Amino acid sequence: MHSSEWFSIIVLAAGLLMGTLGRNAIRKVGVALLIIGAAGLAWSLFQRDGASEAGNCNISGPNGTINSSCNTTINPIVHDPNGLYQGEEKVGRIQDPSIDEPHNLAKFKFAVFTAFPDPNKPLEYAGLLLNCDDVPKPMPNTFVGTLSASVLGFNCRIVGHK
Repeated sequence: MHSSEWFSIIVLAAGLLMGTLGRNAIRKVGVALLIIGAAGLAWSLFQRDGASEAGNCNISGPNGTINSSCNTTINPIVHDPNGLYQGEEKVGRIQDPSIDEPHNLAKFKFAVFTAFPDPNKPLEYAGLLLNCDDVPKPMPNTFVGTLSASVLGFNCRIVGHK
């Protein structure tokens, strides 16, 4: 029980007690307290039901749809326009892109990597899926705590669109 419900029950009990006493003025106060306590209890129960409905809101519906009765805001993921990604992980940043889609080529004057990309997955840039040969690779038997690898003249093949 919530504190508002306990308060309403105490007011109801006081009203019931005062309503049974002999004096007319005390009875009137007791009846008023009964009405106020009953209204407060009904209000607190009504508020709790509404809150529990909102708390049990199912955000995902069938087939990945969103239940519109939930009042849920979904913030889109914003990518850095000059970022190189694999999935949602930013692995680097490029400078001065030159995209030649008819020939499936993407050339960048400069690329800086902050993580080793997975060589078995394409890189993503501006909605393009890229296969790049010059990505930095970890050296065997070494540990890299922080990576900052630069590639001058970074060239990739466009292998699809995201």
